[in-house]
Amino acid sequence: MENKILQMKEQFEKELSEIKDLSELEGIRVSYLGKKGSVTDLLKGMRELSNEDKKAFGQKVNELKNSVAQRITEKTTQLKELQIQKEIELMPEFDLSVPVKLSRGSYHPITLVQRQCEQIFKSMGFTVEDYSEVVTDY
Repeated sequence: MENKILQMKEQFEKELSEIKDLSELEGIRVSYLGKKGSVTDLLKGMRELSNEDKKAFGQKVNELKNSVAQRITEKTTQLKELQIQKEIELMPEFDLSVPVKLSRGSYHPITLVQRQCEQIFKSMGFTVEDYSEVVTDY
């Protein structure tokens, strides 16, 4: 029975080292720690053992279960950090010291026509006055 535990631990470490993303990690977590997982099968196999062997075997299986859970948690944090690092590397660089380009928007067509008319009248010798300059008390 101890050989099964060692083989399972070696197999788990091998599979864990080949994982590249979180979905694969979740699949391994289910295959080892799930309801029908390998570690659960080991615990179900304890029925055949004597009472003295059950205690020792149970401790080793629980150690394996805790080890697997801990390694999966570590690998999850590692994969999340790698994913965040990849997103950071894909972001375009932004330089705050570069002057801003304010070439957005345009004038309303009525404003453009008004300016053309003003330019025509200025060329004929007229002056263009705004509302506040024209309004007087007299």
